[in-house]
Amino acid sequence: MFRYKAAFVGENGPLQYGPLPYEYELRSDGREVGFIQQGLTTVSTLRWEGEALVATWRIQRVDGELRISSRYELIDNGSRLRAVEQVRGGLQDQDNIWMFDRR
Repeated sequence: MFRYKAAFVGENGPLQYGPLPYEYELRSDGREVGFIQQGLTTVSTLRWEGEALVATWRIQRVDGELRISSRYELIDNGSRLRAVEQVRGGLQDQDNIWMFDRR
């Protein structure tokens, strides 16, 4: 079981009014999990690729399908988590690298 909980904070756009809480929980067996939230259909998977944990989401939106892929790896002897994220579709194409420090 993989649990992710964060709050995105920004200075511009919708985040300028405060943090945007975000969390999910998925099993790492690679099976597709689908749900509908706020009228959007989402299908997610989580699987191991060697030492990395890979999560994918397909979200059906009014402007088309949004695809998100995140690859999670422990680095620096397990003291940091690196998430390499790719977002495609829905008028968005972006690549992100997120670094999380262990507390």
